Order: sequence, then C-alpha cells, then structure tokens
Amino acid sequence: MKNKVIIFLQFLVVFISILMFAAHFYRAGHEILAYSVLASPLILILRKWYTARVIQVLLFIATIQWWITIDKIARMRMAFNMPFYRFTVIMSSVAIFTLLSILVFESKSMKKIYFNKKIK
Repeated sequence: MKNKVIIFLQFLVVFISILMFAAHFYRAGHEILAYSVLASPLILILRKWYTARVIQVLLFIATIQWWITIDKIARMRMAFNMPFYRFTVIMSSVAIFTLLSILVFESKSMKKIYFNKKIK
C-alpha cells in the first residue's frame, strides 16, 4: 500500500509539471501544442523504457522553455521599470520543479515499472 502511494505521488509530480507546461502553451495561444503536451503522459501506460525517456525529454524541453520565458519577460519588465523579482522567483521555482520532476523516473519504484520489463 505504501509503495502505491509513493508511485502515485511520483506520477503526480510529473503530471503537475506537464499540466503547467500545457497551460503555458495554452495561455500563449498555442492550443494544439497545449493539447499535445497534455496528452503526452498517456504513453506512460505502455510501461516501456522509451516511454519514460520520452517524458523525461519533454520535461527537459519544458525546463529550457521556462528559462527562456523567464529571461524574456524579466528583461521586458526591467525595460519598463516594472517589478520583476517576485515574478522571477515564482517562475524559477516552476522551472526547478519541472527539472527535478525528471528525476522521478530514476527512483527505484519507477525503474522497476519502466526499466526491468522485458522488451518483446
């Protein structure tokens, strides 16, 4: 039972990161991209090693996109003499959370699910 709760929380971390990334695209008006990102965790149902790696790559791309967005908006706010510290701290937290969610698939329980299966 305890192991199932841990696995659920690990998946929840990944889903929250992906949900935030999809919301980022949706807010920017890229609806198709947002829906694609939102649907991406469905490949985890396959329980193959490459599905975990695909999600890890997606989360890494999301992290890079967060840093690009932070830089772009912070520079814009500085140019207009608007406050930017709070924005930078909040968005940096989102980027770090997304980056750390990549490590979920390196846990013992996730390795058991995705990397110890025989590929037929």
